[in-house]
Amino acid sequence: MIRNRNVPQPIHCRASLGVLSALLALGAAPQILAQESGLVLEEVIVNARRVSESAQDIPVAITAFTERDIELMAPRTLRDFDGTVPNVFISMNAASAQGGAIFIRGVGYPGTEKTQSPNVGTIIDGVQLGSNTGQLMDTFDVARVEVNRGPQGVLFGKNTTGGTISIERVAPVMNEWGFDVAGIYGDYDEQTFKGRINIPILDDQLAAKVGYITKERDGYWDNLTLGCDECAGDVDYD
Repeated sequence: MIRNRNVPQPIHCRASLGVLSALLALGAAPQILAQESGLVLEEVIVNARRVSESAQDIPVAITAFTERDIELMAPRTLRDFDGTVPNVFISMNAASAQGGAIFIRGVGYPGTEKTQSPNVGTIIDGVQLGSNTGQLMDTFDVARVEVNRGPQGVLFGKNTTGGTISIERVAPVMNEWGFDVAGIYGDYDEQTFKGRINIPILDDQLAAKVGYITKERDGYWDNLTLGCDECAGDVDYD
């Protein structure tokens, strides 16, 4: 048998794996690897239990998206988070404005009947929506999305047997002027403009944020009776 002396022998690999396993068991390897690479794991702060705390300290199956995550994903609405969270299905309901059909672990309600409450609570800035209407909100002005899987009735009340999706919009910033804009032009004469401005009012005391979104798009189904002014799929949103 010819052996290349430049190739590390298997026993060396086993020794390295053994040392690495011991370090992992002692909890030392992550710190060593972080020091060598210069990378630091950022702590994720969530409000799953209505207080700000680290995601690692809570006994909840949670997936959190920060403002940076949302910028990288570039979703248009909440529906674009479908497929990004385990056991979560987010679809649309065309019978209502921005209507959603959200299921977590197989529990949900796809209809728009106002006497039937959804099984997944959608919470925007701490206020829970009473129906599926409005669930698929635009994500331009969203700072964080938290998906809590499993019953959340203790903290969020009824209609959360499947879980909750908590959305926090961008908050005003003290003592700073700022703005953010986005635009889209697409097929079917789609034209979308989104913008917000941050306005400082009183130093360290009061600030305001004003946002505006407008969307227009021609429909992609022709209504032969009423004409194309009533094309199905038209978008006219402010």
